[in-house]
Amino acid sequence: MEERPRPVLRASRAALALAGLGVVTYLSVSYVTGQAPACGSVVAGCEQVTTSAYARFLGAPVATLGLAIFALLLLGSLAALAYPAQSAPVSVALTIASGGGVLFSLYLTAVELFILHAICIWCVTSALLVTGIFALSLAEAVASPRSPTAARADSATGD
Repeated sequence: MEERPRPVLRASRAALALAGLGVVTYLSVSYVTGQAPACGSVVAGCEQVTTSAYARFLGAPVATLGLAIFALLLLGSLAALAYPAQSAPVSVALTIASGGGVLFSLYLTAVELFILHAICIWCVTSALLVTGIFALSLAEAVASPRSPTAARADSATGD
């Protein structure tokens, strides 16, 4: 029987992915239309960050890459909610995908801080959201019981 916190964890992960999808959709629309994202009065650097040479990676707009990763994370999160019995491998896949997102976000944040000397609050928000998804996915992947096949293989080898 499934523990109660897991559906909450999965729903929280889906909510973070949906929020991330909203953030990168806004950034993508801003990029495509050539409009600077609204940054507010607290942090002014969004335009400098989103119009720099670093706003593209391997020829693709970084915001578009964000759309792809958050859409993937949302679909995976919804799949884990819909099919809880098969959620263990999905959680591992989401941990790997979001871990890649965290590493890429660290790279982009380093570029913001040490090369551009500007901060985009939308980019920071995206980084925090993917980090939250990573933490929730890792927590579930670590807590998930091993599959019966893996357990039988371990018992046959004496592990």
